[in-house]
Amino acid sequence: MCLGAHVSTAGGLSTCVGRAQALEAECMQIFLSAPQRWQEPRHTDEQIQEFRRLVAETGIGPNFAHATYLINLAAVDPQLRNRSIDNLSACVACAERIGLAGVVVHVGSGRGQPIDEAEVQVSSALEQVLSRSNDCPVLLENSAGSGDTLGSRFQQIGAVFDRLGRDARLGLCLDTAH
Repeated sequence: MCLGAHVSTAGGLSTCVGRAQALEAECMQIFLSAPQRWQEPRHTDEQIQEFRRLVAETGIGPNFAHATYLINLAAVDPQLRNRSIDNLSACVACAERIGLAGVVVHVGSGRGQPIDEAEVQVSSALEQVLSRSNDCPVLLENSAGSGDTLGSRFQQIGAVFDRLGRDARLGLCLDTAH
């Protein structure tokens, strides 16, 4: 087991490594872009090389990205669902380039649809995301369970895993604060 923290990338991608070091973190989680915006991650080759160099130098890892909070893989609205798939796919592609161990994402909310239908929506969305990626895992994070939010019960996340045939690129992030 390694202990880490979510650290800021304010000031540039590589700044998080020093912040993690200051906390004596063994691993870290970062946002690749603003968490409250639809902006796709954009990092130059130079920024990525510097990040990778510092990670190798310090030995901090494994490291993860957290996808934007706006993503809703269970969305009933096709436009929101497609935007969510595209944004998560971009985040996974960026994480692969940077050399991260995975991308953490909240499952989303079915907004009134039956849970089993929302689970199908999420499974279908994740199939699309995973079909666009190479090796980078997507980790479904449990949630507090307010409203129609999926993921507050492990059975819901398990149903998504079962529908996807337990793809090795799919994992679970257990947030103990929820």
